[in-house]
Amino acid sequence: MKPLAPDEIAAIDARFANGETVWMWLIHHGIACEPLTEPLSARIAYINGAKPEAECETRLRWLQLVRDVDRLPREWLVAACVQWGAASSQAEGVRWDDARVQWEAACVQWEAAYATHAPALLAHLRDEMPGCPFDGQTLFPNGGTP
Repeated sequence: MKPLAPDEIAAIDARFANGETVWMWLIHHGIACEPLTEPLSARIAYINGAKPEAECETRLRWLQLVRDVDRLPREWLVAACVQWGAASSQAEGVRWDDARVQWEAACVQWEAAYATHAPALLAHLRDEMPGCPFDGQTLFPNGGTP
């Protein structure tokens, strides 16, 4: 697996900017799959600037677009979108206390759905990215930074 090329990153950023929900593998530590919440180029810049240099190549190699979104479990997709919506309301000026309650409830729903569907998500990840070292918790089973 090769890291995404600059033209692929630009195309993904354009989809995100147009309001499309863009599903990615391994954006954040410990999460197999999630929708972008910022441009992909911003996440890549963060990885390159904040993560240990020895980890950047691995993180960027496995940070990939989900090719077959239809294979993602529906219950999990719904829970992920609820969580994403709760995060979005925080950013759109909803009262912090209200947004926090929405976020916490959405996280509980998402975590339960993730636990239920983790085997299917990991099987899908392995089909799309053979050889990926993600073990359900980390890309770095022998140690790494979150």
